[in-house]
Amino acid sequence: MNMRKIVTIIIIALIYIQPVISQKEPPEVELLNITPDWMYISKDTTLPVADNSLAQYNNRVFYWSELHAQSLYIMETVISQKGVLNLVGWLLHKLDAETGELQWINHNSYYTGNMYREFPHSMTFREDGNIQVLGYRSIDTIEFEIFNFWFNTNPLKRVIDDEDGSVLEVTCPPDTSRLGMLVSGIGNRVETLGNGDIVNMAKHRYREEGVQYLALEIYDIDAQTMRHDTPYIHSIVHNTGNEYDFGSFLFWKLNKDTMVMHFTKENLEDKKKSPGELKLVMADISEKSRLGVIKEKVITDVVYYPQNQFNDDIWMDVKDDNIIISQRVYKDAITSPFVIINWIAWYDKNFELQAKLHELKNAQGEYYSWIKPIGVKDGVLYYFGQVGTRFEHDVLRIVPGATTAEIIGQIKIRKTSDIHRSFIVDSRFLPGYRILVRIGINTLIEPGIYGWIHHLYGIKADQLGFPTSVDKLNNRSELIIHPNPA
Repeated sequence: MNMRKIVTIIIIALIYIQPVISQKEPPEVELLNITPDWMYISKDTTLPVADNSLAQYNNRVFYWSELHAQSLYIMETVISQKGVLNLVGWLLHKLDAETGELQWINHNSYYTGNMYREFPHSMTFREDGNIQVLGYRSIDTIEFEIFNFWFNTNPLKRVIDDEDGSVLEVTCPPDTSRLGMLVSGIGNRVETLGNGDIVNMAKHRYREEGVQYLALEIYDIDAQTMRHDTPYIHSIVHNTGNEYDFGSFLFWKLNKDTMVMHFTKENLEDKKKSPGELKLVMADISEKSRLGVIKEKVITDVVYYPQNQFNDDIWMDVKDDNIIISQRVYKDAITSPFVIINWIAWYDKNFELQAKLHELKNAQGEYYSWIKPIGVKDGVLYYFGQVGTRFEHDVLRIVPGATTAEIIGQIKIRKTSDIHRSFIVDSRFLPGYRILVRIGINTLIEPGIYGWIHHLYGIKADQLGFPTSVDKLNNRSELIIHPNPA
């Protein structure tokens, strides 16, 4: 993680933890052209806050959602309300995906008596119908005086009752393995293989004969004790071709049996042409004996050039068995004002390029500075796009072979004195021809002080411009991870 990313996360999270006295409830958010079927706001009632404080609504940092049967599961990590910024646990919400009705919340944090940090990575549904959450637990107890991005941890398994959200099992080994992890969740992760076996997936950089290598090392974990075994049972290695420590990679599950990675190589001779290589890698993760690379494809030709040091890292989303590569680019960053643009490259599950769009624009030729994928339905990719800080979020339709996106709908939010900014943080298809839209609202708490409060909406797809003649949207269970808006 580069320094710019770290500073961005710090700034965002510091906004979240302002313990300022203000109104008891978040301000009302009015969608001007949409009538949602339901709306839900996350609230952590376990936080000890003063009267009229909004801290119970705005202490979230990282987030993901999953669908299973007719239920929507929302996982959020919680940050401290005192001392230096630190992650202190999570909230897991279960909602009825059709009505948005809350079924239960599993509170697991310092504020419910857990003295150790726990970082959730993955969620699966067991044959007995209960929920298995895997992640790390810090070896050391929580301290509020020191800010950390790195913790010594051990693998963790929690089993949660799907009926009421109660904890059925907590398994973590004694202080033996002392793994290291990044709190961003983009580093090491505990995951399940397709057959249910548990492994630790760890990023590793090393140097050999003057060349830097990036590797994803997979370690076996005993499912009964959660002990972490060494050495690794498989390693997927990428040669950066460079003497120095340059290059990066991400890895997400495409489905339960397959993982997708992207690797970059820096161009040390010309930073404007860096990365000099961008490569997709697909790996079999169905079971331990089958771990290994299935397919590789160099896709450097989709990268937006010229690059500069201010740009965000190249990102990868996985949606509905499709892979989307994207990047936020600060065009002409050395001038003022500079222009923020986004480009995307859309691939299917076979690494076949479906569409490449550089400099995403609206009908008036204005650049979208913030974009978020909804998903792929009937061979069409759908996105949200936002120009600057406007309170308008366009719904974009992208067909295979397209070089531009078609605007088919829009969400308009009424701007008030209590609402400073809005971002769409997450979106996905829901059962019943609905779309889940998670909107982050930057809310005025008192003059000069703002906090992010997230509103979840279930919206009929035709209100967003989706065709009414298609079949109901698929009810699929896939992991989706997003950072909060920068």
